[in-house]
Amino acid sequence: MGNSVFVCDEIQLIGDKGRGQSIEVLLTLLRNAGWKQFVGLSAVLERKDARDLAGWLDVSPVVHEAREKHLRYECWSPKGIATVNTDQPEIIQENMPHPSGLSLNTPSILDSLLNQTPSPVPVIVFCCKNKKEPYSLAENLLTKRLKNKPAKSIIGFDGLPETAANSFLAKAMVHRVAIHSGDLTDEERHMVELGLKHGEIDVVFATSTLAAGVNFPLGAVIFASWQRWDSDQRKYIPIETAEFHNMAGRSGRMGYDHEQGRVIFIAQGIIEIHAANKYLDLGAMPVLEPRITPQRFNQLVFTACGVWVMPFKRGCWGGCV
Repeated sequence: MGNSVFVCDEIQLIGDKGRGQSIEVLLTLLRNAGWKQFVGLSAVLERKDARDLAGWLDVSPVVHEAREKHLRYECWSPKGIATVNTDQPEIIQENMPHPSGLSLNTPSILDSLLNQTPSPVPVIVFCCKNKKEPYSLAENLLTKRLKNKPAKSIIGFDGLPETAANSFLAKAMVHRVAIHSGDLTDEERHMVELGLKHGEIDVVFATSTLAAGVNFPLGAVIFASWQRWDSDQRKYIPIETAEFHNMAGRSGRMGYDHEQGRVIFIAQGIIEIHAANKYLDLGAMPVLEPRITPQRFNQLVFTACGVWVMPFKRGCWGGCV
């Protein structure tokens, strides 16, 4: 592959607990096969990790510190609003007052953004808790919009088999509301993405399917939830800071009208406030951990067998382990 250029976007996913092992295997194979050029991209790597990755891949690290458009992070809690901007990451302002009459929940904060002039639309609302959360929040907003505007003709998904997801989208997108999740087919997600690019959607409720590697004219990010169920610990735990900032970076993109992006998340109690404070420390990124370890080697071999082993004789299996 000496004539090929490989680009690995979001290369920090090599440290992801779920996907990191597969990415590490893939990059190892590519590195050993050789390439004309390799380009790895990330906005959320510690400088030491960037150097270590560059050394392992035998490429040169290139660091660019400046952002063309800045983000304003806002942690809303009963104590007030704590904020920090990416252009002055060392300055955190705390206990700023909430807008009067505003409830401390996602629908109320979303309403306040939509009623601003100008409004930072389109807004993405990230839902990390479960797959039902985007639908319930979208239904809430849609109910309000149906009260103010009569129903219009339904958007059609011509040529696509009817599903519960596209039936909901057909109704919601008429009122500039959408969802984006793993429940949608590629074709359905593509229609939502086109709506975002063409300015036809005000709010999209999304899971991690819109969390990385995409470029849309989003003016604000709201985290309806920033904790995810951990089956090993049997409880909800905060998402990693690198993933949080990656999701936050969907707003304030180059080439679009918004001067800066807004990132809003809610912390209800003392424990949540303490956990959420790490997201306001913009310089603190988790250290990358290798995901191919002796403890997980049996799983790696099993995966390789499942992918590569082929039958060569009746009653026997063999392959290229």
